[in-house]
This record gives sequence, structure tokens and C-alpha cells, in this order.
Amino acid sequence: MEMVFVTLTFLPEEYRVKLEFYGEDGRHVKTLEYEGVKQIVFKDVEVRVNRQLSQTPLVMIASAEGLDVSLVENSVLYVRGKQG
Repeated sequence: MEMVFVTLTFLPEEYRVKLEFYGEDGRHVKTLEYEGVKQIVFKDVEVRVNRQLSQTPLVMIASAEGLDVSLVENSVLYVRGKQG
């Protein structure tokens, strides 16, 4: 299963989002960063929030057989699993 670590940094009225992608073998594939995100939508993925050492930033882990990420209208970030 592929994974993406979604790191959210809270800013006034928006998020700074860092996405770190990992392949099925566990190796880091790529990193993307977005500013000005107002909403994050997860679809067809398993999302985990693990115990963290600090409250900020918040890190969530999304897993799926295939992952697709897109930013719509410069403010809505979609994280989707590919349906098989």
C-alpha cells in the first residue's frame, strides 16, 4: 500500500500542508507543499492519526493501493485512493 504523510500547520484561516509520499516498498518518493489550503477531503483512503510528541504540526497518514492528490480552486486539497 502506498502512503502519504499529511503534515498540517495551522495558520489564521488556512493550513500550510506538506505531503510526503512513500511507495509500497516504504521508500520516500516525493514531497509536495501547499500554502493557503482551507479544506482537505479524503476519499477512498484509510486515515490514521498517531500519538504525537507535540500538538503542532498535526500529522495524519493516508494509505491506499494508489494515491492521487489534487488542489482544486487553490484552496481544497483532495487525497484520493484509486478504486480498483
